Amino acid sequence: MVDAPAAYGSAEDIAARVEARPAAGADNVPLYPQPIDADPMPAFTSIAEALRLARR
Repeated sequence: MVDAPAAYGSAEDIAARVEARPAAGADNVPLYPQPIDADPMPAFTSIAEALRLARR
């Protein structure tokens, strides 16, 4: 039950879960990198690169 809404693992693992959400009917996919007291930008950048969304 806890694993279903959460995506974890490598950036590629998380990107695969993010890409599956719209196919399952999701309108948006929120991302909350953990731990929340750390700088989230490296995590967002890694996921964006895995999704091919990063700026070049």
